[in-house]
Amino acid sequence: MGRRTVKGNRKRTWWIVGGATAVVVAAAACGVAALALNVPVEKPLATTPEEREDPAVTSVNVPAVFDSWSSNPAVGDGVQADAGDSGLSARFVVGAEIDILAQTVTLEPNTTYEISATYQSGVADEGLLSIAIGDDKPMELPSAAEWKTVDFEFESGGGGAVPLTITSTAALEGFRLGALTMTSPGGEDVIGNPEFDTFSAASRITNPSLFMESRSAYIGISAPVSEVSWTVTGKDGVEALAGTSTSQSGLALIQLSSLAQGFYTASFAAPEPGLPAGQVNFVVLDDVMPDTLDERLGTIVHLYVPHSVGAGALAQTLGYGNVRVDASWSDNEVAGSYNFPPGIDAAYADFRSRGIHVLPIVAYANASYDNYKTPSSAAGLAAYARYAAATATHYDVDAISIYNEFNHLPFNTGDCGPTPACYMQLLVPAVEAVHAAQPGALIVGPENAHKDDEFLTGLYQAGALNYLDAVTFHPYDYGFEENGSPEFLVESIAQAQARILEYNTDDTPPPIWITELGWTSVLTDSEAQQGDFLTRAQVIALASGVERFYWYDMIKDNQSPTDNIGNFGIVHQATASVPAFEPKPASAAQAIVSRMLAGKAFDAQDDVGDGIYSYRFGSGATSVTSAWSLTPSSVSYQASGPVRVTDATGEYRDIEPIDGEITIELGSSPVFLSSEASEPTLAQ
Repeated sequence: MGRRTVKGNRKRTWWIVGGATAVVVAAAACGVAALALNVPVEKPLATTPEEREDPAVTSVNVPAVFDSWSSNPAVGDGVQADAGDSGLSARFVVGAEIDILAQTVTLEPNTTYEISATYQSGVADEGLLSIAIGDDKPMELPSAAEWKTVDFEFESGGGGAVPLTITSTAALEGFRLGALTMTSPGGEDVIGNPEFDTFSAASRITNPSLFMESRSAYIGISAPVSEVSWTVTGKDGVEALAGTSTSQSGLALIQLSSLAQGFYTASFAAPEPGLPAGQVNFVVLDDVMPDTLDERLGTIVHLYVPHSVGAGALAQTLGYGNVRVDASWSDNEVAGSYNFPPGIDAAYADFRSRGIHVLPIVAYANASYDNYKTPSSAAGLAAYARYAAATATHYDVDAISIYNEFNHLPFNTGDCGPTPACYMQLLVPAVEAVHAAQPGALIVGPENAHKDDEFLTGLYQAGALNYLDAVTFHPYDYGFEENGSPEFLVESIAQAQARILEYNTDDTPPPIWITELGWTSVLTDSEAQQGDFLTRAQVIALASGVERFYWYDMIKDNQSPTDNIGNFGIVHQATASVPAFEPKPASAAQAIVSRMLAGKAFDAQDDVGDGIYSYRFGSGATSVTSAWSLTPSSVSYQASGPVRVTDATGEYRDIEPIDGEITIELGSSPVFLSSEASEPTLAQ
């Protein structure tokens, strides 16, 4: 987009407090008057979050290039234009001491210049800025929790063209510099663009995340428009908020702090062209980063593609305790030499720092062995085993998958074939090598395509249960094109467990991990139904004794809205105009499932009637019941006090019991009942 310029001189009053006195100083303002925060037209919501203090969002910022200033390329997006209730400023986010901005100023010789800086520190205990002119000692700005102006004098010496450099003294997390002037005795300011009000920035949604905390929710828009009119609707399409936000040099803040938890869509319009998007989905949560991740729940992340950047923070927001990733043999080994990419190492470290376990899939083939086919020769099988051990130790994982969908011909190209016997000759040496190198790592497999009872039975007969710490499969057995619902899992899991018990030879049968299952939003009746199916599948699996459930997958693999395989993901890929993961309803559902069930073991299933599912997790006053019905049904629960009912996207309401019971309408979209609601019956 083009340059944005703000004209006119403005004044602000700054209080500088020092010792026992307060001095009022008039300083050049760093932008237009205060950002016109919208006063929204509010529609009543069905839910109200708990009372608590959350920081208000008062500004919007975007990576920018400021006229007259050159940015250090190493800083990248850490140089930003910021518009807020104190006007326009430059904002800096950097990780260490580094030069940030510079320009050349021309000075008269032997002249005293007045330097004035107006600024605010981003957070407590962060670094500061220093200002260096030529080779002179840098001038350091003292800490300032509130906006502050400080003045310096500078003697030019020999004069001429000299560099002026702005440097951080340490990491900065949002330091704002509103104005930096250098005035000659005659009143000339020698610094170009001193108030940082002329800059270039891309048209984009500015939010770093579209999963937002209640009471601090907002949408920022960078676009060459004078104002943005907007409407926010809830999951049911009913208007929740509407308003108009004035733009400062193309930066507009839409304040949404009154919204309760839930899934929303914001639609935009402007008098001029250039908006980055006509609408965007977002999720409001009472806690964006949950205190507890559910270690029974996981997802699949394709780390070797660019759109996975930022997956760690998203997985944490969604409450996943696990991710399953490819550990591509072909990418990591060349003729016996291992070369694990640093970017993948960093991704593992990021997951680990967030408390998320990583399950690598050791697959598929390598150009150095068996003509780039699934290994089947003695040399190829031995090399695969060595690679499995190297992967486990390099990433220091607590579990590892031996191959992926070996029973599925597109993934199994080996000369031996997709049989249980062929998998056993791959499994046994890999187990031995991994256990020797990483003794505590769990071995999981066979990672079947579909459950494939015939293949599993053959494996068990061949002794695979003596080698596997968990039996893994991908039960896409619901009738893909027919869009079958998740309730098939009840019988399917029970049958799989019975088969394990039939062949198990010790007192502790290996558990079942469903390491891949999902529904594409292209074939579901709606994107909302994808979220319903996610919730129902995970609740059924956990209630049926599945130890881990991994949803396929977290991020859409294809931006096409009609590609079946590419739309299993529950968030959209980031784009230039919306550079954050845009949620689908299923991602809101995942966030709610993980928050509702984390730390709660399955307790009991209620017998209500055909087609009605009611599963209780936890016990006593902290128990949670997940319930739905395949046909609309009125169900009454016994309750001694108010019951909070939360839907699959997070909206909730509190219901007071009448004569010791509450009655709710159940449909195909699950709800969660928090507190001791019990003994459900069909309402009369």
